[in-house]
Amino acid sequence: MVEHVSALIRDDRSRAPRVDVRVAVDPAVPRFAFDRDQVIQVLWNVALNGVEAMNGRGRLSLEVARQNGDVALAISDTGPGISSENLPRVFEPFYSGKPNGSGLGLTIAERIVGAHGGRIEIDSGPGRGTRVTLLFPLEAA
Repeated sequence: MVEHVSALIRDDRSRAPRVDVRVAVDPAVPRFAFDRDQVIQVLWNVALNGVEAMNGRGRLSLEVARQNGDVALAISDTGPGISSENLPRVFEPFYSGKPNGSGLGLTIAERIVGAHGGRIEIDSGPGRGTRVTLLFPLEAA
């Protein structure tokens, strides 16, 4: 799934002409239940936000690891970052930091991840890029 989204970004030369896409998947991460199409939509939306923030130039990293009792899917970019004033608003419907953004991408992403029992964490700041981590709980065996 992560490889699929990374290939879509690599192949989208109109939006990502100079984006170095890196993928790291911890093989020890166990399988977990999720809606593949919905999670791909979330990964695509978040990755595309990163590409657009970098104006098609920079590094986009997609990582899969285990974090405590969760599976963490992290998408990081080397864009300009999000100011501390705007960070609390990123999940608000119709709020967008992009000139032509709908302001629905992260709102929808949060709902999809929440419907899977998970949450989204964002670490960002001006001049240091953004890291969006999608956390999905592992079901008790």
